[in-house]
Amino acid sequence: MNDKNLSGASNSSTEVQKLNLRTYLAEKYGFVSIKIDRLTIIGNIEFEENKAFQNLCQFWDVMELQSNGEYAGFYGQLFRESTENFYVSYMPIKAKKMKTKNFYLEFNPVKSSQANLKYVFAYLIPLSEEVSISRIDIALDFE
Repeated sequence: MNDKNLSGASNSSTEVQKLNLRTYLAEKYGFVSIKIDRLTIIGNIEFEENKAFQNLCQFWDVMELQSNGEYAGFYGQLFRESTENFYVSYMPIKAKKMKTKNFYLEFNPVKSSQANLKYVFAYLIPLSEEVSISRIDIALDFE
């Protein structure tokens, strides 16, 4: 590839951005696969007002209790019967102390079934408020 053809964005309206990263890497290194390797989504969920979320939490692996017997939080695998790793955590007391969001979901989208991804994005995430991504790992595989 001729280095003269590579140029970045320009403020000039007559210049055309010619750099296409995927094409450049493919020409230089061969086939390039770009994928999200890990995704962590956080948000806030109100437990007391949300019966659907309460029902969901009872199936998670661990329920932590405070010394007075009230719940401190829940965490575990979102899909118990699946080999896919969807780690989920709801820790409202700890989140309040640390001034962070109380709901946490971490998974690998590449290794996830369409059905589980659909459940997460169509059902679980809409239960949350102030949803954001706290971590995203992007993998570049060269073959």
